Amino acid sequence: MILAHISDLHLGMHFKNISFIDDQKIILNDILTILIENKADGLIIAGDIYDTALATNDAISLFNDFLNKLYLNNIKVYMIAGNHDNGQRVSFGNELLVNSNIYISNNFEITKDIRVVHEDDTDIYLLPFIKPLMVKKYYDLESDDYNHALKIVIDNLNIDHNKKNILVAHQFITNALRCDSEDITIGGLDNVDAGVFDAFDYVALGHLHRPQNITDKIRYSGSILKYSFSERNDHKSITFIDTRDFSKSYVELNMIHDFIQIKGYYNEIMDDEDMIDKNAYLHIILKDEKEIPYAYDHLEQIFPNLMVLSYEHKQYNAETVEMINDKADPIDIVADFYKMMNNETLDDKQELYLKKMIEKVWNK
Repeated sequence: MILAHISDLHLGMHFKNISFIDDQKIILNDILTILIENKADGLIIAGDIYDTALATNDAISLFNDFLNKLYLNNIKVYMIAGNHDNGQRVSFGNELLVNSNIYISNNFEITKDIRVVHEDDTDIYLLPFIKPLMVKKYYDLESDDYNHALKIVIDNLNIDHNKKNILVAHQFITNALRCDSEDITIGGLDNVDAGVFDAFDYVALGHLHRPQNITDKIRYSGSILKYSFSERNDHKSITFIDTRDFSKSYVELNMIHDFIQIKGYYNEIMDDEDMIDKNAYLHIILKDEKEIPYAYDHLEQIFPNLMVLSYEHKQYNAETVEMINDKADPIDIVADFYKMMNNETLDDKQELYLKKMIEKVWNK
């Protein structure tokens, strides 16, 4: 079989005032075209189909249309729920959809039975995102260790080693490369050792948005679009696996909007607007020492896809921050804070305005 591997669609995602739904519609059509051109027999979707557990109507409609097109083109689907998905909603109707060659993971919070799809000489295990708390419901697990929890579940799979075995999962492998758009568990509690997957010939992972091989047989396909500026230099792709020898190949995806980070002074950026890709999603970093009034509003009029505006100068410098506990005068407190934030003192006009505002507040 020729299997394609994608993950982390995050359908319905918003970033501040910008919706990705139109980009997602285009990229799913591109993916379908690539699957057909490369004669894929099946598509693995390794979790995070939706961006939230309560998916939007637009997101559900878009994914429904995508599944229908895959069915009409005789492309089988093997999909699991990720940590962003609601396992029960994703698994709804999964028994009926088997008749359409769409195989969806069971809801682990309801049953410990992992769906296994038998394809000639290959078994495909659909393991949804799991947490130790879920595993404790079925097995003797005393700790909150993800590695131990996953090992218990895999040890109870009754893997047939006379066949080729593929696992579809949605977990974080220790030392894998993260991006800003992913959920991060403080302290690395969600870490899983790659050795847990030794029983499988190929492990199709979701969860991390940066495409990467953990080992020759363990791969994160990465997200289908860039979802943060930490991914601006990444190349998104579809992974293709030939189950005869588990060789891999990749087809790069074209981004509808690229993510670009620009650094410069406010006036320079305004003067050089024609040199900047207005179609791209932008993070503009201003080098100006003093914040520009209404800078975001003015820049957004020129660059409609401006997502983030920040300043290069450090607002909090550990070497210059001083505690102001001993200051009794609120004018002095605000003046010190202003200097810390802007590296300059209040002028007479600002100080007069501040005094009037404090008097007004105090009178109330």
